[in-house]
Amino acid sequence: MSFQDLESPLSFLESTQINFRSPQWLKEYEAWWQAEGQGISDAVDRAGTPWLRMFDLSGKRVDQILYSPEYWRMLKHGYRSGWLLGQSGNGIYLILEVLNASRVANSLGSVALAQRAMADALSFARNRMVFGKLLIEQPLMRRQFDERFRQLRAAARLAWKSLELLNEVWQQRPPYSDRYHLFRLVAHLSKYWSAELAVQTAKWSMEVHGGLGTLQEFRAERWLREAMILAIWEGPSHRQILDALEVMERKHAHKLLFQHLSGLAPTSDLETMQAQIERHLTRAKKWKQERKRWLRAWPYLLLMR
Repeated sequence: MSFQDLESPLSFLESTQINFRSPQWLKEYEAWWQAEGQGISDAVDRAGTPWLRMFDLSGKRVDQILYSPEYWRMLKHGYRSGWLLGQSGNGIYLILEVLNASRVANSLGSVALAQRAMADALSFARNRMVFGKLLIEQPLMRRQFDERFRQLRAAARLAWKSLELLNEVWQQRPPYSDRYHLFRLVAHLSKYWSAELAVQTAKWSMEVHGGLGTLQEFRAERWLREAMILAIWEGPSHRQILDALEVMERKHAHKLLFQHLSGLAPTSDLETMQAQIERHLTRAKKWKQERKRWLRAWPYLLLMR
């Protein structure tokens, strides 16, 4: 397996998404990042870096998050005066729509972080001598790189699928279509798997660096710190599984997913998995929550084929 695509985020994205071609402006941004942006990122790492405040020529702070004027008005007046964001009675739907959109963004960010951690590990392994060989040439290490790369590519496809589905349904309003419920399930699965992958890949990248992985000079420890944010943001793994169970129980989204996967995996495998899920959903609530772990694996395993 060639790891050349790991060295460039755009090359990696193109290698995992059949219909994606990098626009020229994105290529120019990547070139700038390699020439200048990387150094800036390393210099302002939030760990151990003095608090920085940036001002423009007029003395106005420019390092704070920029919200729209409407958002600031809502923060200042909305809760007190009862301003509504949308129609009355639809507040919970608006919250969930924002959450699911953010989970898609979290998925893509998780894949990007895992790709970066793997790229750093690869660069180190290609230059580190261990027992008379480069680390990347050691059979066990090479096998680990192969397996991690397969997992990363599978996570990238899952995250991109959640983005494609979001692009189809983001303008829908209640009552939602079956396509929207399919998106909900895929978003939960993608957020869970990609965030967990980012954490485990960042941890593994530190191990590849050995003791040097704990030092800021090699960035490996930084990826683990930032990956933990991705695992917690917009709901940790337990939350994603509970919400996924809910959309399967109430909207039968798992059936929609199996229909979507038809032709991408052996029919017998899909039928077996669907039967297992149906049996699981008929169990008592406490039993399901105690034994829900196996539900995490099946969609990801299908995408790794």
